[in-house]
Amino acid sequence: MAYWVTVSVTEMRWLPLILLLWLPLPVLAASYNKLDSIVAVVDEDLVMRSELEAKIKQVLLQNRRPGVKLPPRDVIEQKVLEQLIVRRLQLNAAQRAGIAVDEGLVAKAIGGIAQRNGLNIGQFRTALEREGINYNVFKQGIEEEFLLNRLHSQQVLSKISVSEQEINAFLSKEARLGDANVSYQVGHILIRVAEGAESAQLVKAREQAEGVVRKLRNGEDFAEVAMQSSTAGNALEGGDLGWKKRSELPSAIADRVPLLKVGEVSDPIRGSGGYHVVKLINRKGETQRALVDQTQVRHILIRTNELTSDDDAKTRLEQLRVRIVGGDDFAALARAHSNDTASAIKGGDLGWLGANDVLPEFRQQMDALQPKEVSQPFKTQMGWHLLQVLERRNYDSTDDLRRNQASAAIKQRKGAEAIEQFVRQLRDEAYVEIRLNQPELD
Repeated sequence: MAYWVTVSVTEMRWLPLILLLWLPLPVLAASYNKLDSIVAVVDEDLVMRSELEAKIKQVLLQNRRPGVKLPPRDVIEQKVLEQLIVRRLQLNAAQRAGIAVDEGLVAKAIGGIAQRNGLNIGQFRTALEREGINYNVFKQGIEEEFLLNRLHSQQVLSKISVSEQEINAFLSKEARLGDANVSYQVGHILIRVAEGAESAQLVKAREQAEGVVRKLRNGEDFAEVAMQSSTAGNALEGGDLGWKKRSELPSAIADRVPLLKVGEVSDPIRGSGGYHVVKLINRKGETQRALVDQTQVRHILIRTNELTSDDDAKTRLEQLRVRIVGGDDFAALARAHSNDTASAIKGGDLGWLGANDVLPEFRQQMDALQPKEVSQPFKTQMGWHLLQVLERRNYDSTDDLRRNQASAAIKQRKGAEAIEQFVRQLRDEAYVEIRLNQPELD
């Protein structure tokens, strides 16, 4: 039975537990009968033969598949030992930096792994033992992954920044590439027509294709219709062409597919071989349009403290509201009375806000007001507010989304390079003595 584990703090990546989990003790080396020996000295730490054998066993299990040709044993041994060394160096660096992992976080992670395998903790422990993995060792491996993630975050990733110039350059390059990275999942039905067919045959094929379109648009299952009606070679596979880039699609439909919405069925398309009917099942690799509802608001904030009670703040705002309703300028009163310095200098203007940009209490008031309407005083954790809605809009935030995605992509690339450099520096500055070739004790 295969069990799946996530070992990253920020991302769940499912990996075969027994194959890829780093085990700090020789739990997989039970068959290793020789006395343990030192295979490497790492600063003041040691890597033992049992640890190396355990990790090699994991590598061999992972690659036990037809067609996989492994390197010679001595090459595997050297590569695995180097992995163990750099891992040990990083764990030692985390310890020196005072990085620790809360016991509750580790327990929660293990509970999540068990749940995703449909097991409770007791059942999961039993399953681990059945695979020859000690639960406490497994737990230590999870803890180490948290430590490494925190080490990288604190020592490396926190120092990475992305400039506007880098984002612009990234997007410019992306624009030049066009839709080269967009893939389409397409369902395809072909009503074949022989070369040189007479007009009557063409009309019959066209009518048959139109009938197929009607069935699909009325909700009939595409795969079933394809198996019944298509004369294409993949008809018995439900007409699924799989994921294809535009350049990989049949020429007859290549220009039509990108124009379809996901879930849309085309009209019959005349091409070589007959009439084609296609359905765009899904697409990926492009930025979708991102429309969000936004509200332009301004407010006056009165914070409470030792000198200003809740009643005082509320009364002051009630008085200001009477003046605003009576014709006084909201912006002028915000500049004079608001404790929110950043917005006060702009007449209380908070700009365009979406639902996720504000506190729930603030959003509730904002959504209830009509444009130009002023709220009653209300309280949030920031203090007491008087709010006015200026305008609403449905905003296309696609460009913002693309810039955020570009920034994330650049940061990910720079982060990977920086972590690699960080690890290399740890390795270069460490005292490491390899003892692989020393004779072992019998």
